[in-house]
Amino acid sequence: MLKTQNLVKSVDGKMLVDDISFSAEPGEIVAIIGPNGAGKSTLLKMLSTLIWPTSGSFSFQNRQVDAKSADWYLTRLGTNLSLPKGEYARSCLNLLEFRLAYGGVSHVDPRAILQAVGLPEKAHEPLSKLSTGMRSRLALGLALANQPNLLLLDEPTSGIDASGVDGFVEIIQSRAAGGTTIILVSHDYPLVSALANRIFYMKQGVFMDSCNKPSECGAFLNKYSALFNSREEK
Repeated sequence: MLKTQNLVKSVDGKMLVDDISFSAEPGEIVAIIGPNGAGKSTLLKMLSTLIWPTSGSFSFQNRQVDAKSADWYLTRLGTNLSLPKGEYARSCLNLLEFRLAYGGVSHVDPRAILQAVGLPEKAHEPLSKLSTGMRSRLALGLALANQPNLLLLDEPTSGIDASGVDGFVEIIQSRAAGGTTIILVSHDYPLVSALANRIFYMKQGVFMDSCNKPSECGAFLNKYSALFNSREEK
């Protein structure tokens, strides 16, 4: 289980995330929606250890996550928040091979991951030559490579066409069915509607509203329909 307690992040006196507490169980898909600048990505960056909270704490599998436990945590975490910096000349296949080796995963075929995310023909294509949608697919593949127990996804379908999104939904549902905890930030209405078991509405760094019953999440999303982008073919 992922559990946050009173997470706060402030920078130069500006409050970006203010007193966020929630939990997510194994197999649960929790979506966070809200306007740009609400603090959603900052929250995910804290949960990814890319930045540390100003105050508050979070734990995973009943173990507090901090600088001392970060290596343990990262072997259980998958995220699409950033592609490897300075690695734009490396191929998709090579990047996946490196990620698998780093995670100590020897029984997963990197080509199977490329197939799963719709990039089988791009195995030897350098990262620099990929379109925005292809980079989103590769980022998902890298996030899934170490078979994580926790998956943090920030706008994972950016640049992906409708058919690709359908495949993405299948992958995420399969991971959740296998017990992976998934936290999703997205402006893609159909994606959130198809996947989320629970939804939080975030504004000005605070969870202002929530839906905790899947049967009620459709009506909940309709309240905030203006937040969502229409899906475009790209």
